[in-house]
Amino acid sequence: MNKKVYQSFSIIENLAYWEGGLNASILGAFLGIAPSNARKYIKEYQTQYPKNLIYNSSNPEKLFEAQPEFECKVITGKWADYVQFISANKTYQSFIDLGPHALQHVQPSIFRQINFAIRKHNALTVIYHSRSRPDGRIRVIHPHAIASSGLRWHCRAYDPEDNEYKDFNLGRIGKVIRQEPSELNHSNDLKWFKFESLVVGPNNKLDDAFQAIVMRDYGREKNSTIKIRQSMVPYFLQFHNVSIDVENDNPHEKPLMLVNAKELHHCLF
Repeated sequence: MNKKVYQSFSIIENLAYWEGGLNASILGAFLGIAPSNARKYIKEYQTQYPKNLIYNSSNPEKLFEAQPEFECKVITGKWADYVQFISANKTYQSFIDLGPHALQHVQPSIFRQINFAIRKHNALTVIYHSRSRPDGRIRVIHPHAIASSGLRWHCRAYDPEDNEYKDFNLGRIGKVIRQEPSELNHSNDLKWFKFESLVVGPNNKLDDAFQAIVMRDYGREKNSTIKIRQSMVPYFLQFHNVSIDVENDNPHEKPLMLVNAKELHHCLF
């Protein structure tokens, strides 16, 4: 499947699976081509996946609609991916308000240098601002990855001052002073390369009816298991407001709980 066909099939599936259907005019607008040319991609999709789409001439928009037995062949079918699809196609008339962007801003000049340092296996000397030193101080870091905590972006790097790997908030790196080759082997960052399985479910201090509502909120009928990097566990719990201390937390403030909290005690802040 070439790139153009894959792009077309992705659009077809997103619109059919989530919105019920599409026609050649809609697909053509996405692809920037005439409806007559877009129609061939729909026909090709129908040929490959005959059980997914059916043309409904009685529909006012003359749509190729998703059949009841529709199965995603190209997309994941996950809501988050559909939202990303809508976000990437801002000219498409959608009724979804994606809300404001995250408040944190990352300076492109800083990101470029960190990105380069990771690619070239360099260490960075930076001015880093913190709550204890809001004016900033010189730090040497050995970066190897960029990650989002959900609330902010950070740089995963070795800190020779404390002899450990840490997460440095990208927004707090005020200036890169210099770069120099690093001889570190980042495979030693075990918390980054090791994955944990989090079992998340409704807070058991809630009554059964409220627990059922919580499950509906998250589209689940039972506990969820999430595989995540060990270093990212605390951020995930913080971002999703998951209780790790059920006895003392207010269940209405933290309706989710970490079911296997005892097993993951070593991952928490």
